[in-house]
Amino acid sequence: MSQVLEKALYADMALAELEETILTRVRTLYLMGFAPGAHSQDVISAAQMAAVGERIRTAENFERAKWIIGKFLSEQVEKLKRKAERRSKSPTSWATSPQTGGGEATLGDTLKQWIVEEKYLGDKHPAGLDRLQALRCFWERFHGFYRYQAVIGQMMPLESMLGGE
Repeated sequence: MSQVLEKALYADMALAELEETILTRVRTLYLMGFAPGAHSQDVISAAQMAAVGERIRTAENFERAKWIIGKFLSEQVEKLKRKAERRSKSPTSWATSPQTGGGEATLGDTLKQWIVEEKYLGDKHPAGLDRLQALRCFWERFHGFYRYQAVIGQMMPLESMLGGE
């Protein structure tokens, strides 16, 4: 039993080491356009954000989480692109391009890439890190930014938490 507790402690310590990195990376991703009201009708809905979160929350392991999120986002992007083509309109939601550029990439493709490649961790991968727990932490922070803006109507002020960036 002590090995289980020791492993959990090291996983928690590794995740704590990454907290500022995760917040910084979340903010970078958030500024790409993952915000309520970012483009009025182009916005990613609360239900869509919750759908990704539910898939992460219920995944039995990290590899399964990556696979199911990748599949879900790919299907959503394709569905939205087909819908836009049928209506002769610009794509919306996951199928829009990031505000920071990205060429042919969409917000859905970008998020999928960030999750699959673990970009939310930056360059750090501390020993003992539970990668599924880290993904869940990332999503809690990322979805938290979204919900904060949805309720307050402005972006979460993080400069004080991120060392005055």
